[in-house]
Amino acid sequence: MNIVIDSEEKFKIKLLSDIGDKYLCFKSQHSFSPIDFICINKMNLKTFYIEHKKRKDAKCNYDTLFIGFNKVNEIEEHYKHSYYVWEFDEVFYWIKHSPEFLKLKNGYANGSRVYHIEKSECFIGYETLLNEINSFSNERV
Repeated sequence: MNIVIDSEEKFKIKLLSDIGDKYLCFKSQHSFSPIDFICINKMNLKTFYIEHKKRKDAKCNYDTLFIGFNKVNEIEEHYKHSYYVWEFDEVFYWIKHSPEFLKLKNGYANGSRVYHIEKSECFIGYETLLNEINSFSNERV
């Protein structure tokens, strides 16, 4: 079996390095999975999911980020505590999934149906995502 270190695997390695050994993270092996990672806290079994998108900086010049229409609908149904992450060369955006996403403007990008997520609604910075994960991890069950 060949192991490819793609952008998602690099992100997972960095994330695990930064959140410490209290989590297990697994990358989906299915290329059409609605999420890329599941992360499980070893102490309290709290679980979150991440959908990761690595993009070129040229695509960062727009006010809107896209996420697949079917992906959002499936995440709403099966993966309640999820984060969408867009990693550009120079900037990092993320937002926590919400049922309100199903009401967002949608359209088509590159022939696929997508939801439009305004950058102004997203958090900026990798460190803010780490803070969110740590906060989630420390909440009482």
